[in-house]
Amino acid sequence: ATRAFGRAVMIDDAGNVIESDRFSGAPPATFIRIWNAAGTGAFTTLGKGGSGEAYDAVLSHPSMSANGTFWAFTALAPGSTVTQLVTPAGQKDMLGNQGTGYRSMVANDGSVVLRDSNTALLQIQLYRNGNPNSLAVVAGGSSGFTELGNQPGISDSGKIVAFAGNRGNGPGAFIAFEISPGSGSFTLIRVAGEGAAVQGLRPDLGFDEADNPIYF
Repeated sequence: ATRAFGRAVMIDDAGNVIESDRFSGAPPATFIRIWNAAGTGAFTTLGKGGSGEAYDAVLSHPSMSANGTFWAFTALAPGSTVTQLVTPAGQKDMLGNQGTGYRSMVANDGSVVLRDSNTALLQIQLYRNGNPNSLAVVAGGSSGFTELGNQPGISDSGKIVAFAGNRGNGPGAFIAFEISPGSGSFTLIRVAGEGAAVQGLRPDLGFDEADNPIYF
C-alpha cells in the first residue's frame, strides 16, 4: 500500500523488467530496479533517491537493452535541480530537457540515445557504449530542426537512431546513422511525413493499385 510504480517499464529478451517505484515518505524514497523474470519477487536495485542516498530522486522511464546487459536512467543530483543521465559506465549532467522529461533508449552495445534541450540547444544525443564522455549529437538546431520528439529510438545494434522532428517543412519521422562509425557525422533519411502539404503528396508508403501515392 505504500509503494507506487512509475508510468513506464521495459522488458528484455529474457523477460526481466526494469521500472521505477517510490515509497511514501517526506521526501519519498525512490528506486530503479530490475525484477527477475522468474516472478519470484527477486530484484536488483540500480539506483536510489532520498535522504542520504546518491541522488535526491531517481526518475521514471528507465530503460535497458534487449540483451539485458546495459541500462540507463535519469536522476536528480543531490542538493541541486540538475538532472543526470546514469549508465553502468558513469553519469553525466543533462542540459535540462525543458518541460518534457527524459526517456532514454539503450542498444545491445550499451549505446544510449535521448533528447536533451535547454533555452539555447535542442538535440538528439547519442552516448556511444553508454560512456557519458563519448557524446555525439545526432540531430539538432545545427541540422535545421526546430522541434524534436521526446522519445527517440535506437536499433539493437546501436547503429541506427530513429526520431520525430520538424525542419520547418512539417513534422516527419527520420533515421540517422554514421557512414563512418565514430566520425560524429550523421546521415539523415526522411522516413515519413515532412512537407506533404507544401511539396505535394509523397509516396511514403508506396502506391495503391491505381498508382496513387500512399502517405502519412
